[in-house]
Order: sequence, then C-alpha cells, then structure tokens
Amino acid sequence: MSRDRESQSGAAALEFGLIAGTILIPLLLGVIQYGWFFYVAQTTGGAATHVTRRLAVGDCWGSGQALAFVKNEVASNPANTTFAVTPTSNASAAIGTTQMTVTVTSNGNLIGLFPLPNGGTISRTVSTMIEDTTSSGTC
Repeated sequence: MSRDRESQSGAAALEFGLIAGTILIPLLLGVIQYGWFFYVAQTTGGAATHVTRRLAVGDCWGSGQALAFVKNEVASNPANTTFAVTPTSNASAAIGTTQMTVTVTSNGNLIGLFPLPNGGTISRTVSTMIEDTTSSGTC
C-alpha cells in the first residue's frame, strides 16, 4: 500500500504543472507583449509631441536632427522607427499660418505570438502651426 502511494506522490504535482503551464505561460507572455505594446505606444506619442514642438519653434530642421531626436525618444527598437513631417522644410513657412504635421511610426511587436492592432505598428500624428522659422539651437 505504501509503495503505491509513493509511486503516485509526484503525479499530482506533475499534472498541476502541465495544466498550469499551458495556461499561465501564455498568459504571462500575453501580459508582457501587451505591456510592451502600450509602452511603445506611449513613447511614440511622446516622441511625436516633443519633436513637433521642437520643429514648430524652429529647431531640429537640420539634416537628420529630427529623426535622430525621435529615435532617441522612442524606447523601442529605434531601427524600426520612422518619421515624416509636412512641410519638409520651414524655408517657405509663414509663421502662425503654415500647418505642420508630424507622423512617428514604430513597431510594438515584441514576441510575435499574439494578435496586435495594426500588426503591432504604432503610428502617432501631431499637427500644429509653425511658430518660428529661425533656429534657437539644435535638437
């Protein structure tokens, strides 16, 4: 009798591990993936807002300065971060009347096992009026 009990003493732990592992591991990975997605969404929105403000007051219009600033602000993989601004230069901008639109796009897909909105691509667009065309410094 005691021999049968000894042979089954680890069976309950093994069964619990198999069942809990098939539920808890994907749940944990999902929490990590969606947490990362929302973190990247927040930093992408912040980067779009910050670079828009810099461009609106005349800074960051130098060659590649705005993109470097955005990649530094976005906490995810900077290699997957893109940046677009309209108009492409402030040379012909009229202060207070020229509308500027900045779009920052980043990839928030970390694990790749779970469905994400837009396949994990996060895009944030900010619009404002150009306030100054003379640079007061670098980005």
